[in-house]
Amino acid sequence: MNRMPAPASWHTHTVSVTCYLLNLACIFLIYLVSELVIWGLSQGLAAANLEYFSSILGMILVFATTSVAYVFCRKTNDIYISWIKDRVDFINSNLGVGFPIPLVALDTNEMVPAVDIARITGNFVVTNMISWSIMSALSLAVFTGTHYLMSFCDSGTTAPLPVTTPPVSARESVASTSVVERRNDSKEANSPGSMSRSLSASLQHTDFSRQTSKENKAEVTNSQHSNLDVLKQNLVIPFSFICVLVLGIPIAGGTGDERVLDGCILWMVWVSAVGLQRSIKVWGLLSPYPKLKHILATTMNPVLWTTLAMVAYIRLKGAIHPSANLDTILGSFSARSPIYALWTAAATGVPIESNPTGWFGAGDAALSLLEVGIMIWGFKLYECRKQVCGMAGLATIFLSIAGAAGNVFLSTLSGRSFGLQAPEALAFAARSTTLALAKPAIEAVGGNTAVNAALVVANGILGQLMYPFVLDKIGVERLPEAHSKPTSRAQSNRAFSPAHSTERPPAPSESHWLRVARIGDDSLITLAAGIAIGINGAAMGVAYLYETKSRAAPHAALAMSVFGIMTVVFTTVEPFRSVVLGLANG
Repeated sequence: MNRMPAPASWHTHTVSVTCYLLNLACIFLIYLVSELVIWGLSQGLAAANLEYFSSILGMILVFATTSVAYVFCRKTNDIYISWIKDRVDFINSNLGVGFPIPLVALDTNEMVPAVDIARITGNFVVTNMISWSIMSALSLAVFTGTHYLMSFCDSGTTAPLPVTTPPVSARESVASTSVVERRNDSKEANSPGSMSRSLSASLQHTDFSRQTSKENKAEVTNSQHSNLDVLKQNLVIPFSFICVLVLGIPIAGGTGDERVLDGCILWMVWVSAVGLQRSIKVWGLLSPYPKLKHILATTMNPVLWTTLAMVAYIRLKGAIHPSANLDTILGSFSARSPIYALWTAAATGVPIESNPTGWFGAGDAALSLLEVGIMIWGFKLYECRKQVCGMAGLATIFLSIAGAAGNVFLSTLSGRSFGLQAPEALAFAARSTTLALAKPAIEAVGGNTAVNAALVVANGILGQLMYPFVLDKIGVERLPEAHSKPTSRAQSNRAFSPAHSTERPPAPSESHWLRVARIGDDSLITLAAGIAIGINGAAMGVAYLYETKSRAAPHAALAMSVFGIMTVVFTTVEPFRSVVLGLANG
């Protein structure tokens, strides 16, 4: 009996496990270096009391550094693709574990009366409807005007909207690469028709055969690793459960320190929610019912179910804990102190006023991943720098500033008109600002930070439930998905080239002019959706767009950053701050 394949198989598995561990080490290194950079930036911003800008400034710094490095050294792409990109994508796909923490960590002292909850809910609905509608319409208007202006400057006259012209991707996706088809009309008219058709058919057949051969080889290569990949994915959930039993419970019982237990539970809940959603998306039994599959996959949102599960876990733990009440358990789960503040306190010997013991819980670890994720979005902006630079980027900045001004002043005024007290009304001034900037913005005007945290997370969850139904329907484009993973050099050669295509380019008769008219490489509807999501969906919206490979993602990241920065400006700088306080107290 031939048993020779066994050693080779074990060797393959050993190499795979080694690579997996190396990837984990690289991910941790990126996390650690990012936190060190954020800490260094916070020290520089401390003199102006602007430490909370560290993550955003870090994102800008990463984007600028990588872009400049690419200008001077084209090998930057190879290095990025080989060592950084996959790890950044992994961190980005797991950012959601930090989003539920503000809601989970709300204690009983921060709860508001039932009548105020009703008013907050009413204002939440009204401000969302108005903001989404106005920002979408305003973005479309601005980008339409920009499109006309650019067309006028390019041609000297206003070019008609290309209602019947398919996007570039639709033209580029034609299978034929015939030389005859590339000729101009006059040459085609003079050439014999039969010869043209024969040569075209011959070349099409040759290209199709080559493409089929390449795809078959790729399928064989991918199938060799498919079983191992499936095994890895399926083992993550039971492994997280084993960690709870082997690490979390014994350490908590032996030392009384429950942080490891909390972290293992949070990890288990998160990977279980993500795995369940992915399983539903590929569940064969639901293939005849695509709409039902889509609805189930959307409602199984990992952020939503992680929030509900962790709230239940913390409350259950508080009810059965032999020696600690709920507030103590919540404080143990998250002290709400960022890592850079803890490191500064340890280095200077000056304790944090709200956390004098320097406690760092499982919830704080999840929030630190969110901080790092915002910073490494600079790499994602680098990937799409052609999209965010130029007229589209300038228009995004203008719209984000206008959106921040409208949200800060009008949302506060709306809250007051609903009968909310000043602190609760002021919480709406940063209702859709990323958490890293929302807290200092609300503290500067004396708003209710607990209500604001609930608003930000609720906005994000609502958006993630809405995006799967809306974005594809309105025609927001996605990056093309390769069926087989290209080589590092092949990726680097085209990773930053204009990517016009969606997964299924619309036919000419189906294409609305908002999907066809373009600024740079993106359609007007894609640009407008990115702005609206960046302003209203904050970090959760941006994370969703990156996870689904949407071409709106870089525009949303830029809009989120500018919107958050200007929100802080309008709530901390005079005379804007006085106007906001006047609206809340009026």
